[in-house]
Amino acid sequence: MAHHLEVLVLLSNVIGVGAMRAVPPVPTVTVAMEEEEGPVANILEHRVQLLRNDDLGGVCAALLESTGPQLIAHCVSKWLVESRVPADFVARLPSDPNDVQESDGAYRRMVFQLSPLLKLLPQTLSRPSLLTHCGWQAAYQWRDDTQKNCQMCHQTLQYISQLSSVCLLQGLVGFLWNFVFESSIMRVLDSLKRGTSRDSGILDLISVCRNLFGFLYQLSNFDPSNDRPEEALPSSIHDVLVITQPPGSRCLQDIVQAYPALSPALSKTYFELLLLTEMALQLGATVNVAAFFPTWVRGVLKKGVFSVNADARREGGSVPVQLQQKRAKFLCGAINTCMDSSGPKMSPTLNSAAISHYAAATSVTAPPQTPPPPRLEAVEFSDFVFLLAELWGLVVDDIRQHWVFGLFGAGLGERAREAFLSIEDKCRASQELLSLAGYLGDHLLHSLQSKTERLALLAQATPSLLEWLRKQSSSGVAKRCWKLAPSWTSLAQLLALIQPYLQEDTSAAAVAQELSQIVELKSSQGTD
Repeated sequence: MAHHLEVLVLLSNVIGVGAMRAVPPVPTVTVAMEEEEGPVANILEHRVQLLRNDDLGGVCAALLESTGPQLIAHCVSKWLVESRVPADFVARLPSDPNDVQESDGAYRRMVFQLSPLLKLLPQTLSRPSLLTHCGWQAAYQWRDDTQKNCQMCHQTLQYISQLSSVCLLQGLVGFLWNFVFESSIMRVLDSLKRGTSRDSGILDLISVCRNLFGFLYQLSNFDPSNDRPEEALPSSIHDVLVITQPPGSRCLQDIVQAYPALSPALSKTYFELLLLTEMALQLGATVNVAAFFPTWVRGVLKKGVFSVNADARREGGSVPVQLQQKRAKFLCGAINTCMDSSGPKMSPTLNSAAISHYAAATSVTAPPQTPPPPRLEAVEFSDFVFLLAELWGLVVDDIRQHWVFGLFGAGLGERAREAFLSIEDKCRASQELLSLAGYLGDHLLHSLQSKTERLALLAQATPSLLEWLRKQSSSGVAKRCWKLAPSWTSLAQLLALIQPYLQEDTSAAAVAQELSQIVELKSSQGTD
């Protein structure tokens, strides 16, 4: 009992007696699961209610006897979340509270406040334990009031991203998806079919879940034998305070066992699905997201991703040509919105400590054929378009080329040049872009207000060039331009960009050279 009172006094000094009495139930599974058996069912049986009583020692000492040290981690994590303590602060908590090298005043104050409890309960209040409890504390606070606590959704992601144990990250993502996020996501997908307004709260939720499944996909090749969860998960046995451990109190281990890693196909598919959903919301489009995926995915959406993890059909198979064409059409339309700075914005993808640890470990210990974690890095909206095209198995160069067409057609030569340099097959793209140069050249020539100037330039063109320009004007290439606002400057940039990639002594190289001479003559007159 003396040990119990010592912990309670220290805890009340950190978070306050009133805060302890106000702490809600330990945030384990809080929805009815009559069919659930095993570890999660045990968690359900051992939810803890704090008794409202001013006699802190008399009531809570007995409470500690029956619940184990998880209650302490729960109380401290709730205090950390409500105090808006950054996730990186928690991730940098020292093993020895006396060994603080940081100069940050706020960080030092936090360690000073927690140091008595950290010394007494080094396992219960370990970094993985606190990060896990903080992650679900933030998630449950978001679920309780999605409007008031909208930022808690991102806080959940920040805490989870700091976890370095792959098994724990995978288990926690599965746990939170099943009991916090999935129902809200399903409602968003249903509303997208009928059309929905852009809502920042919904976008935040989609962005967070997209990142969570991105973590799972990047860790889908992880070998559990390389992880050492016993170092990451708290164990009351090693704590100074010896407390009877009832079934279900080791909830972190139970979560890891209840939610093993998803298959690569499922984690990849859900990342794609959530990314497409976020893009559709940003574009204000009315979209049936499930229609962009094979029929087996729709079955997974109905059953729940973790309910069908053992289903062999989840691997899917080849994607029909018609579906790939539908995907490409959507992405070409999406990239058209990236022509200027006022286009849609996306939250960048995040990396996680577990991914970094895994990548470092596999680079040293894994055989050469072990694939590295896939890179899902993206910042701008256009990056996400190309990322989704790659994940879908589309020819990314076709999407990039479509974007370059649009940028040059809109007169954005410098941005188009940057986009062109990212194309792998520049020779093929240059042949296509030459047709665009011809169309823009013909358009600019016939748009000159001065008839004298127009005739003077046309007089410098050879008959073969004039015939070629006429053909390009009726080739339908303009349909590939989202917005037509060309300039002589952007046309000059286009020709200078593609000429090095056109094969010498060919008709394509000849007409490009002749058109360049017309553009140079126009530029020498000092007007655009």
